Amino acid sequence: MPILFSSATHGCAPRTAVIVEPGFTIFLQDHYALLTVANPKVVLGDTKMNRACIIATLFLTVRLAAAAQSTVTTPTLSAPMSSHKLHNAIKSAQSSAQYKQLATYYHQQEGIYRARATEEKIEEDRRAKVNVASYQKYPRPVDSSRYRYEMFSADADRAAVQAAHWDQLATGTP
Repeated sequence: MPILFSSATHGCAPRTAVIVEPGFTIFLQDHYALLTVANPKVVLGDTKMNRACIIATLFLTVRLAAAAQSTVTTPTLSAPMSSHKLHNAIKSAQSSAQYKQLATYYHQQEGIYRARATEEKIEEDRRAKVNVASYQKYPRPVDSSRYRYEMFSADADRAAVQAAHWDQLATGTP
């Protein structure tokens, strides 16, 4: 009988383990699976283990199918705009729909940059907790994270200004 348990470690994604038989474990993390077998000779020719493999395969199939159905891709987020296409879109924008498309692009960019800034802020906080000697060479790892955080925040702010500009043109208000 398979035993199922879940665990989440600090800083890692939740992990689910299926212990099918003693010495035979499947670890699932996100969409990846890791199969561990303590003794490979036990698996060969053992009908209990074959049945366990079928159960584990069924479990993986159901889990991955559910994960595939839960992934939603919107048409606006699926294909990022290249810098050349963006430049041409800016030059040729004349209608409200084109302005709205550019505003949507800049809103997406703002979200991406804010998410990256948040990741860097977390990394900066983590690196700031590390106490090492004061004679570290410059730039220290915490400084690099802070600079990246400031860069992503500034990029997000610029994208927000652009998005507001294109939104304003799309609505027709001065």
